[in-house]
This record gives sequence, C-alpha cells and structure tokens, in this order.
Amino acid sequence: MLARSRTIGALVLFAASAANGSNWVSNFAGSAEDYRVVRDRETIAIEQLMLLLPGDVVIIDRPDGRIVLVDDNNEYRNLARSDTPFVVPESKSPPQLLVNVRNWLSSWWSTRGNQNTSSMAAVSRGGLDPAISAPAAEINFLLSGARALHVAWQGGIEPFDITLFSGTGEVLVHEADLAGNEAILPEVILHNGQYRLQVSAGDADNSVALDVVETDRLPEAANAILNLDVPAEIGYGHVAMILSAYENWRFEAFQIANQYKLTQLTLDLRTGDFPESEFVETTSGPDSAEVERPALQDNP
Repeated sequence: MLARSRTIGALVLFAASAANGSNWVSNFAGSAEDYRVVRDRETIAIEQLMLLLPGDVVIIDRPDGRIVLVDDNNEYRNLARSDTPFVVPESKSPPQLLVNVRNWLSSWWSTRGNQNTSSMAAVSRGGLDPAISAPAAEINFLLSGARALHVAWQGGIEPFDITLFSGTGEVLVHEADLAGNEAILPEVILHNGQYRLQVSAGDADNSVALDVVETDRLPEAANAILNLDVPAEIGYGHVAMILSAYENWRFEAFQIANQYKLTQLTLDLRTGDFPESEFVETTSGPDSAEVERPALQDNP
C-alpha cells in the first residue's frame, strides 16, 4: 500500500451558489501532451475536470485531437484542432469548494513526477489469491440505488468468478468463467444494509464487506458538492476526488471514477496510490493555510 500522509491545504466549505458560465475540461482524445492551456503566458498541463479561467487559451497540437468542454449550464463544446487557439470567454467564478478540491488533488498528483494519464498503467501484484482493488477497510461504504458495480482485482489465475451476497447470504449477482482482471456486474438495486463481494479463482478467493448507505453518510464536503448546481460529471468527479482520501469510501470513489472516466484517479485507486489526509471542513469562508494533518479516521 502506497498511501501516505501529507501536508495539504485546508479544504473549506464555502457557502456560495454555483456560478453560470464556468468552463471545465470534460474529456480529451489521446495524451495530455497533445494539448496546451496558456494562462498568463505560462503553459499549464491539461487535466480531466480542469477548471478553465476566462482568457485561458486552449491549443490542440495533435492533428486529430479533440477536447470536450462543459459549462455550468451543462452545455458541451467540442473543439477540434481547427477550432484552436480557443480563448475561454468571460464567466463568473465557480464554487470555491470545487476549486479547493481540484487544487488539493492536483497538488497530490504533482508530487509523483508529473505522470500523465496516457503513460500510467495498472500494476499486477500477482499471487494465487485474487485481491480486490480499491477497498482497504473492514467495511466499505457504498451509496444505495441501482448500481452496476465495477470490480477490479490483482493476482489469481483465470478463470474468475464474482459473487455479490446479501447480508443474509442470498446470491444477488454471480458471474462465472471471467478472464482478465476486471468486470462490470449486472445492475442490481442495493438497499441500505450489509453485503459481501467475493472474487474467486479456483479454491482461492477474496471478499470485502460493503455497507450500503444514503448520501447523508458522505463526508460533509462531498455532500456539499452534490448540492451545488453544476453538471453531474463535474459534481460527482470532485466527490470521487474527496472520497479517495477516506479509507472507508474508496470503493465508492472507484465506482464514480470509472463511471466518469477519471483515468488517473481510477488507476491510483487500483494500484493503492492515493492521498490519505484529513480535510478541514468549515463554513466560515475560504482558508488557504497549509497545515500538517494526521491520517483520516474512519468515517462514522
């Protein structure tokens, strides 16, 4: 496990309504090196869910490159190379909470040698027993509702079986004779309560406990984001970033990261490389002071 404590800026809940017109990077084709954002004469690396500021210049260097922007009105803008340089128009400021989350995780990524999403790959630890990726706690929280769980694992020998059990031991989902090291299970309605997820390879198996809960059990900052008037992929993407720091919530973070194709965060969670630090949550206003924080305690 590569998780480690580190110094981060305080994450603050800022009581502000969502601003109209903010532009975010939804997705892009190919590698991040194929794109440039010029801000105040400096070139900035592009990232998924990146906030673009008014006056930023977006440049596509790849001939067949394509970048998709989304604004707070949930309107999408598809840019090809012929559409650039594209100057981001004037807009109101986005919710401060999203800015703080973005800066916090970007700071974490920057400590690892400026790796890019196209060159990173999941690492298999091997071994005879399959180990389910992302969960690391005795109990892993998961939000209730209709869920098609994305399950990844490392080690073991094909073929694999995946089984989702209810708290009473009833088999809810069973997928057999699987190849590779990941699968998306059929959609199932998950109500509040206890479940068990198991991956088997012959006589070897690995299982984790899931505790299905409502959104009011989310950490305060994550719950606040869900109440913002922003596009779903922006809101849930930032929620996944926050949840990646909470041991009990990493399986849910992994689900969201996969759903919204957050490549780097997905790979970090699969390989056990993620931030583990405490958030300072207040409603007093923005605070950018750097403080040393201990590892997070389990979410109650």
